[in-house]
Amino acid sequence: MIGTKHASTQSEVAACSSKNIGHSLFKGLFMATVAATMFCTNARAAVCEGPIAAVGVHDEGQLVVRQGTLNSPIWEICNIDDSAGYEANVATCKGWLAMLISAQKAGATVHLYTRSTACNLADWGIADVYFIEDRG
Repeated sequence: MIGTKHASTQSEVAACSSKNIGHSLFKGLFMATVAATMFCTNARAAVCEGPIAAVGVHDEGQLVVRQGTLNSPIWEICNIDDSAGYEANVATCKGWLAMLISAQKAGATVHLYTRSTACNLADWGIADVYFIEDRG
């Protein structure tokens, strides 16, 4: 009996240990998910909206835009010659250039979706734009 009880106790300890390990693993994964969700919530994108006051291309290829009024800061959003350091590749940047000129001429409201959390970048700041929407 003692041997049987001992074997049963060992299997209970092993089962309990497995449950604790499983519970600890689940708890760790749950906490990691919560932390990642908190990070993602804090890293939300800003949507900067308004008319396009000015569009330009710098001599080194940077596409720049003023959204709002001519007194608003001018932001770099991509480069029509080289995508290094920007969200958009060259082909996308050229498409955005055409879209922004068209929106400016039409007086349309444009949404610039950025990876930053605010639409109040300083003059010549790089707005991490990843999507542009012409709202008409």
